[in-house]
This record gives sequence, C-alpha cells and structure tokens, in this order.
Amino acid sequence: MAAPLFTISGLREAAMLYASRDDPIKVIVTDVELRQAPALLELLTKASRLPRGWDLVRDHKLRQLARLANEIVVIVDVLVPMLRENALHHDAGRLLLQ
Repeated sequence: MAAPLFTISGLREAAMLYASRDDPIKVIVTDVELRQAPALLELLTKASRLPRGWDLVRDHKLRQLARLANEIVVIVDVLVPMLRENALHHDAGRLLLQ
C-alpha cells in the first residue's frame, strides 16, 4: 500500500504532523516563511530517518530556501555589524560580495 500524502504549509503544520504521525508518509511543502525554512528542513530530515521513514517530495526548493535563510542571518548578524564599525573592513566587504 502506498504511503499517504500530506501537504503542509509552514513549520507549525510540520510540527503538528510530526507529533501525530509515526508511520511512513509522503510530505509536500506548499508554503514556508523564509526564516523558518532551516528549522522546517531539519524537522523533515529528522522525520525521514528511521523509524518514521517519511519521504519529502520535491525538497530542492526547501533546501535552497534554508540555505538562503542561513546566508541572510550571516549577513545581518555578522557582516553588517562589522561594516558599521568599520565601513572599510576588508574581510566583511569581501564576504558580502560573495
């Protein structure tokens, strides 16, 4: 029998589904806030391991969003403060251009 398919929009729905389902299922993410993408990816990755065996369908966009969210955190929390202290900071400027 094929695993049931669930669509989720966001971290809250994923957490509720994770809390209520122990069986193998297929999951499609239809919507997520950028800042929640890394946590959502981690939760669904954890659920894909045994014993749950969840299958995350078409996860490429979610992985890209999680990577982008992490890069934004580095820019906002690290590089911008460094450049505020010293607008000519060589390393911060170089990292910002990457």
